[in-house]
This record gives sequence, structure tokens and C-alpha cells, in this order.
Amino acid sequence: MAERLDSKGRKLRTGEYWGEKKGRYKYRYKDVNGKWQTVHSLTLTHNDEVPAGGNQKRGESLREKEALIQKDLVEEIDSSGGNMSVLSLMERCQTDDEKRIHNAAKFHEEKFIRKEENQRSYRRHGCAVV
Repeated sequence: MAERLDSKGRKLRTGEYWGEKKGRYKYRYKDVNGKWQTVHSLTLTHNDEVPAGGNQKRGESLREKEALIQKDLVEEIDSSGGNMSVLSLMERCQTDDEKRIHNAAKFHEEKFIRKEENQRSYRRHGCAVV
């Protein structure tokens, strides 16, 4: 299998790509939700110089960003950058006990509704409800 190299002849790791058009590196990965995410950077390592031209600022290198992402993935932290609704955050924060209580309450509610429906059907057919 051929190695993928950037413009300076350095080997690129799995998920790393060199975009010749824009002159940026990018890293693609799957987040904790199973969705593909992409991170861009002007430099591959922290020793690289920012390419000349435009008003480009020095930011984190791609490999630094990659290390933070890998750490978050190992700890199962969602690094989606706050793209989450309040409802999904609350569902995520519920403990197992709260989920069990909620499910038990839902079960009892359904059981009560079924009992009422049975009583109505008895009345329709002229039976006595006990």
C-alpha cells in the first residue's frame, strides 16, 4: 500500500489529509454519536510555520487537535462544540435511577389506562364492573 505524503514529503496518519487547493490539513473522524466530523489546520505539527499570505493566524496544529480529539473519544466526551439541544442534554444527564423511575411511572400510567378501557368495554356489553 502506498504511503500518503504531504507537500513536504511527510507521512500522513490515518484520517489525515492534505488539501492542495486550500493549502490546509484536515483530519476526519467519527464522533461519539457516530457522525463524521472534520477538523482543519494550516500546520501539521507545532514546529511548522504558518504559510505566507493573507491574514492567517497561528492556531493549534492538526496533530495537537488530533490528540485532544482522541482523548475526548476515549473519555466518551461529545466534542460537537455545543451543537446540542437542551432536551438532548437533559436526557444525557439523567442517571439510570431517574430513567428507571420514569419508566416505572410510564408503565403504571399505561396499566391504569388499560384498566379504564377494560371497564368501559364491560359497561358497553352490559356487564357489572367490580
